[in-house]
Amino acid sequence: MKNLTRSLLIGAIVLASASGQAADLTKEELKFFETKIRPVLANNCYKCHSAAEKVKGGLTVDSKKGLLAGGSSGKPSLVPGKPEKSLLMTAIRYADGDLAMPPNAKLPDNVIADFERWIKMGAPDPRSGKGVATGADVMKQRMKHWAFLPVNKNPKVPNARDSRGGWNPIDKLVIAALNKEGLKPSPIADRSTLIRRAYFDLIGLPPTPTEYEDHLTAKGDWYGAMIDKLLGSRHYGERWGRHWLDVARYSDTRGPMNRNREPANFAFAWTYRDYVINAFNNDKPYDQFIMEQLAVDNPKVKVNANRNKLRPALGFLTLGQRFGGNIHDIIDDRIDVTSKAFLGLTVSCARCHDHKFDPIPTMDYYSWYGIFANSKDYDFGKEPELNPDSRKSGRTYSEYYSLLEPIAQKYEVNEKVMKLSGRERNKRGISRDEFRKIQNNFRGAMRDISSLRGTHPGAPVRVHALYDVKKSRDYKVFNLGDPRSQGEIAPRRFLEVLSQGKKRESYGADGKSSGRYELARDIASKNNPLTARVMINRIWLHHFGETFIPTPEDFGNQSEKPHNQALLDYLARYFMEQQGRDKAAWSIKKIHRLIMTSNTYKQVSLNNARNSVKDPYNKYFWRQNVKRLEFEAIRDSILALGGDLDRKSFGIPTGMNSYRRSIYNYVDRNGLEETMFAFDMANPDLPTGKRAATTVPLQALFMMNNALVIHQVKNLNAEHRFKMLKTTEARLDYLYERIYQRKPTSAERRVCDLFIKESPDDYETALDRAAEARRLQSAAIQQGKRMARAKGTQKVRLMQNAQKKKITDGGFEQKAGLLKWEKLAHSMVMANEFFYVH
Repeated sequence: MKNLTRSLLIGAIVLASASGQAADLTKEELKFFETKIRPVLANNCYKCHSAAEKVKGGLTVDSKKGLLAGGSSGKPSLVPGKPEKSLLMTAIRYADGDLAMPPNAKLPDNVIADFERWIKMGAPDPRSGKGVATGADVMKQRMKHWAFLPVNKNPKVPNARDSRGGWNPIDKLVIAALNKEGLKPSPIADRSTLIRRAYFDLIGLPPTPTEYEDHLTAKGDWYGAMIDKLLGSRHYGERWGRHWLDVARYSDTRGPMNRNREPANFAFAWTYRDYVINAFNNDKPYDQFIMEQLAVDNPKVKVNANRNKLRPALGFLTLGQRFGGNIHDIIDDRIDVTSKAFLGLTVSCARCHDHKFDPIPTMDYYSWYGIFANSKDYDFGKEPELNPDSRKSGRTYSEYYSLLEPIAQKYEVNEKVMKLSGRERNKRGISRDEFRKIQNNFRGAMRDISSLRGTHPGAPVRVHALYDVKKSRDYKVFNLGDPRSQGEIAPRRFLEVLSQGKKRESYGADGKSSGRYELARDIASKNNPLTARVMINRIWLHHFGETFIPTPEDFGNQSEKPHNQALLDYLARYFMEQQGRDKAAWSIKKIHRLIMTSNTYKQVSLNNARNSVKDPYNKYFWRQNVKRLEFEAIRDSILALGGDLDRKSFGIPTGMNSYRRSIYNYVDRNGLEETMFAFDMANPDLPTGKRAATTVPLQALFMMNNALVIHQVKNLNAEHRFKMLKTTEARLDYLYERIYQRKPTSAERRVCDLFIKESPDDYETALDRAAEARRLQSAAIQQGKRMARAKGTQKVRLMQNAQKKKITDGGFEQKAGLLKWEKLAHSMVMANEFFYVH
């Protein structure tokens, strides 16, 4: 009754606006429409086919104009006077299985008869007021959204004066906007603040004492030299690679398994992670980065290295959740990550119906569905090797193969039975109990193989890649997303909204390719209005803590319009075009340098009462924002402070208790490690452009009690350089520079001095370190002896246990009592300033 009332109200409003048209109808015609036709349309059709609700199939039925125009098929829904030629009658009669409406239940026969009579009458309809749009009108209007319009090819930089001496075009564009809003820019931050800001922004680590002192005393263009040094650091790729892994929903595990018919982990996911780090370190042009992640296996993609060594790039597509083996969900995930990561569009919302807000019809979704349905994953154990030409020799490979062979034979024997149908198993006399045993043997062998491949140093490195089917084809639209109810064929091609005014090319027309190459090419095109804007928005986020568009994965009609679109578009055009002496188009490092050398970036983060009244959220960038460090930067900084950070790059993932950088930690989408979860690690099931930033008790408890934190604080105070400092003043300078990259204020000196004088040393309660070291050494020797005696499956189990222990047990000392200087350093690490960059 509530829906009927709402629908009749909508109809009444439309009717009122069309009173002139109603006068042209007879009394009987008007009564028939209002009592027999309008209520049925309102209750059964408006939800999916009205300008006020949703425009599915490009069809609106809440106006006469919409019904006559029809939907995306290009045919009118009704032909007045001719029911047999009206698609509306075909749909409600269920005469065409692909065009049955309403989809859930057929209308009663008497209602269908009413519609037939109405059309024979000439389809009298009083609804024709202005402002009532057809589906085509709605789609056309949605396509005018600012983000779908081209980026200005010749953006103008205003001649706005920066009183701080800025020459950077970013400053001129920002100052022009500030002047218009009556806002004033903030002063430039001091050198110490800029050093800390640049280090964490670019490499996610604090400077070493030597680096800090060198930058603090350097002459000339010290700032530019520092930026160049950080951009050239191998740690830059580790920092910015992690940002991209959030977007790519990276994980080392598959999620829910297909009745254990797939291994739980991606044994070689780390090859994609290493590819991403290398891509950022080498400043791989962003358009090439896109091409390789979507279609590097296609020979049309030009590469500057051995193509096989770049195949890990396809992990962008393959390392998503496996959804228990449901192929439709797997494809949906690949559509989702591709559209969100590169285009900032939620294409997957059109899986069951036309997008509710954006001009993305269901037809476009299934165009992309066909692309990924024609792209297949390699079977377990048959993934391509990363270095197939390398010599398989040596002791480690021989050992690996000797362990693998008996397990592989067990796997293959049981796999043959697993592939049999129930009838075939009965013919061979395999009972239900015997089949359960075979299932368990099969799954156990699969887990053992997966573990061995992922942990043994002699195992050939493989790649989670894709290949195109030999004979590709287009797929049909799934009505309401149901693969059992299929509609018209959806040709593989680019999105309509990004092809305005252009003829859309059919992908994979030769019947031999999936269309991934063409998709990648169109996404990476300079004519695409979204690709550069979306990436600039991501880069800006990690330099300012806020974005032009607060929804990095959604640039659609529901997104906010940027407060300074001129600046966003200037940066997007600068990004795409060849700039400077090196002519480096699509260079991410050049964007870093342009942003970081601007006065806008170098501003202080202090508040300004006058500006805050007019622009409380700093939408016009009149100051720098205070940025919260992510989990990885916090953990890595703690390890760096204590001198234990292992700076080794690349390779098999490690556990949380290792000393390696956090990007190399094992990421389990089945259950994130507790500390990762507590510190807002990105959800590996979803593309994440902007992490949440929460403050919860578990974070404080970790900093207060975790053995890793305690251990590093002790290391910091045990440094020879610190011990050689005899005065409280010198020691305070040292700690503040190491932890905060600045000198203490006079007030802080007084408080700390009082603390050191009044605070006693705690009684040492730690285990004797030498004894503990001997114990661990003895345990390792015994484990080695057991492995030497073991064979086959038993040896694999021992290796699994050793790897598990390595991941979960770093052998840290138990929490010990702290000396007063250690207490002070610990309290500084727990303070807010350690977690934030100003």
